[in-house]
Amino acid sequence: MKVGDLVTGVDWIATDASDTGLVLAVIRDVEIPPIIEVLWDNGVVSRTYQDELRILCKTSHDMVE
Repeated sequence: MKVGDLVTGVDWIATDASDTGLVLAVIRDVEIPPIIEVLWDNGVVSRTYQDELRILCKTSHDMVE
């Protein structure tokens, strides 16, 4: 998982099937699994463990600076 990926919560985390978010940061030096900071489609920014998220669309290095 990397910055720019489009994600959703796994089934037991997501409150709505349409919950999607954009990865803002991957924090690897704190926990295992890494903590992912996500901007959700409702405007809320939250942090959650990587294994509680599913990638919907991976970003390309060409798309993110």
